[in-house]
Amino acid sequence: DQFTVWQLVGGPLPGATQSPGYDLSADGTIAYSNGNAVFIRRPDGKTERLLTERLIEQVALVEV
Repeated sequence: DQFTVWQLVGGPLPGATQSPGYDLSADGTIAYSNGNAVFIRRPDGKTERLLTERLIEQVALVEV
């Protein structure tokens, strides 16, 4: 299978304070973390929390 990896460089994602990690998929979906939870923002603008955990340092979207 083929997949695309994107790396965003810059400040925090708008609306996500202290975003230590985020990733963008080909369809525009953004996954990001505030360090204690992982959120996903879909292309339609809807956001949901996927996971709450301590010390999240990196986020990656993987196509399966």
